[in-house]
Amino acid sequence: MVEKGFSLKKFIFGSITRKLFLGLFELAFLVILVSAVSLFFRQVDFENHLVEQVEEAQNDFLTLETGDTIMLSAALETFLQNESFKEIYLEKDREKLFLFGQPLFQELKEKYGITHFYFILPDGRNFVRLHNKDIFGDQITRITLQKVMETGKEASGLELGKTAFALRVVKPYYDEGQLIGYVEFGQEIGHFLHALKENSNSQFYIIVEKKYFNHEDWSSVRESAGLQDNWDDLPAHLILSTTLLSSEPLESCFVSENVAAAEKKASIFKQVSKGGKSFACGGFPITDAGGNKVGVVFSLIDITETVNF
Repeated sequence: MVEKGFSLKKFIFGSITRKLFLGLFELAFLVILVSAVSLFFRQVDFENHLVEQVEEAQNDFLTLETGDTIMLSAALETFLQNESFKEIYLEKDREKLFLFGQPLFQELKEKYGITHFYFILPDGRNFVRLHNKDIFGDQITRITLQKVMETGKEASGLELGKTAFALRVVKPYYDEGQLIGYVEFGQEIGHFLHALKENSNSQFYIIVEKKYFNHEDWSSVRESAGLQDNWDDLPAHLILSTTLLSSEPLESCFVSENVAAAEKKASIFKQVSKGGKSFACGGFPITDAGGNKVGVVFSLIDITETVNF
């Protein structure tokens, strides 16, 4: 009888223990599940916040483009009223026009960041580049000029040159109602990135596929500008401009699939680490004057403090 009583106690104790264990297990599982779900939603919120930062940078970029287009248009409209320039242009003396135009061009460059100043003949051939007199007589085939030639009205937009994007505004040039050519003002857009950086905790790059460039021309222009030839920094793309002083890019961000994703819409791709810091890598597309998405602005958001929190 004693052994049976002892066994009953043991059974009851064991049953209670199992129930307690199962209860604790279920509680622990619930805690883990709640923590996992909470972590998941925090991660989703964090990623959404990062995407919002990229979208905000894209909106700022478009605002800068709009504002500078208005500035270029107003400056060009004022220039077209200058009869002294018109008289010299009509003389068709390239050297005289270039020398006469240099003081104004330098003033426009210093005050308004205008880096391109063209006089173009009615048939679309370049007559004088006040920013580069050694290149002339070439046929200008850019979208902005083609639009002006077709419509007779101002055209503007971003277009890719030999080594950079330029924001261009082109207007027809008249003398007593007769078309005598076209004038173009333009500016390279590297300064857009520095303006974006001032409004964020990010670094920015402009990335474009190499297929749009000629290696020889790229190297020559970079050398003339006193810049390093970075043709081989990335396998399939070129860095046109960046806010980073270091020439060493975060190569793992600048891969083809990320460029393709950014060309579709503002996106966040991955998190990367370099130099003891963590970054979220994202980007948004650059749309040219023809509505084509050519190149992207990559945004490297510093998330070091968040990751280490």
